[in-house]
Amino acid sequence: MRAGRVIRVAALGAWLGIAAMAAGAASAQAPPTPEDVARRQYASGLEFLRAGRHAEALKDFQTVVDSYPAASVADEALLAIARYELEVARDATKAQNTAESVLKRFPASDSVAMAYVVAGQAMVQQGLTQANVDAALASFERVPRLFPGTPAVAPALFAAGDTLRRLGRCEEALERFGRVVLEYPRSVWAARARLSSATCLAAAGRVPDAMGALYRVSAMAPGGESVTAARTLGTILNRLYVRPPAQPAYVASERSVAGAGGRLRDVSALAFAPDGSLYVAGKSGVSVLDSRGMPVRAAAAGEIRDMALDPRGRAVAVQRALVVLETGKPPASLVTLTVPPSGGGAARVLDDLSAVAVLSSGDWLIADRSTRAVYRFAAGGKYLGPFATGRISRIAVDPSDNVALLDRDAKTVSIHDRSGRAVTRIATKGTGYALTNPEDLEFDPLGYLYILDRTSVLVFAPKASVPLVTFSDPAAAGGLRRGTALAVDSAARLYIYDDAAERVLVYQ
Repeated sequence: MRAGRVIRVAALGAWLGIAAMAAGAASAQAPPTPEDVARRQYASGLEFLRAGRHAEALKDFQTVVDSYPAASVADEALLAIARYELEVARDATKAQNTAESVLKRFPASDSVAMAYVVAGQAMVQQGLTQANVDAALASFERVPRLFPGTPAVAPALFAAGDTLRRLGRCEEALERFGRVVLEYPRSVWAARARLSSATCLAAAGRVPDAMGALYRVSAMAPGGESVTAARTLGTILNRLYVRPPAQPAYVASERSVAGAGGRLRDVSALAFAPDGSLYVAGKSGVSVLDSRGMPVRAAAAGEIRDMALDPRGRAVAVQRALVVLETGKPPASLVTLTVPPSGGGAARVLDDLSAVAVLSSGDWLIADRSTRAVYRFAAGGKYLGPFATGRISRIAVDPSDNVALLDRDAKTVSIHDRSGRAVTRIATKGTGYALTNPEDLEFDPLGYLYILDRTSVLVFAPKASVPLVTFSDPAAAGGLRRGTALAVDSAARLYIYDDAAERVLVYQ
């Protein structure tokens, strides 16, 4: 009894001692101020961001903005939210609104210069309309004028150049890129400027200059995303222009893609996601395969005629009379499309959808065979207007929003700008080639067009109407027998679904 009491008294004394120490420590250390808490919350958000935990980072940044609006890091937190919306969520409208909130709420802060850059990039991402382009370029131009010498000048110059490049205004773009390289030679923006310069030069037919720009990126540093991208783009140009004439542009890889069961049946379309996974569409829906060709998940159900990926990497597929939109969680969203009647009356439901593509703005291009037309819709299905005419079977979009339309019946391909204006036509027959059974088409990252013609692939340089390269893998030697769907990855490797072999053949 006495022993138990002694233990209890000793325990109480120890607890009181600990409590006294804690009280002493508390009295010696002042409670954190709102500024301290806001800084810690912001730092926590940055740590989550570095770890790729974007949702948690967003929570911390939003807490700083909502709970500590007077803190010195509130402007940086709001800018971080705008960049998340632009670069991760790819919600350009929200990103523009948030960036403009930085300008209004914190007009004297250090974040204003970069907020102009983000606002301009968000305008461009919403579509390369004249109004968007003019406003975006003005936003970029304000940065070196109002904030010379700040870290935002390099990204502002790069963003202006990249916008001009996408518009085909190559000389103006090269001038902006040149300034970045000259004034910020060791920055990441200089490497990105050289990469975009190479794309611009290749599209203009200045291939040696493009290859020189890519070489200089590779020589700047031993590694990094820009160096990897430069080597990848260099591989494309080497394959098309530098290889010995006797060497084929492509050779068959030992690898093919056949899924878990060893066969892929009735495939109608292929597409690569930004993470390198392969989307496969067909009669049973849309499946996503990993780098080993194994199924990861189902993105949509039902019989799919064609498919494309939107800027967020989600599948937009067409059935006969429905658009099937991957939402991230099953089930997929189903959308019925209507167009205004030509002579008044009720809107017409499109019920013979044949092809789909997605512009950089997120807008859909949808072909309908029964009306012999291609229409433009906002993401979600709001009708925006006609785009082109013809019984179109496949649509491809290049990095600058130039659009290729394949008419299988006429065996022709037409190239249009983002407004729908026709700029080039690839005829059924031409110098050194003939389209006999065109099945599919795709652009690579440099804007070269690849046309799958059942047992061969024809490669066209930007704006060219005759092929630069023609590649075939004879069926007699165990090669391509009946290609019906084509995908091109970031290094322009060819992934061709062979309906006879019931697998995807890979050429590199």
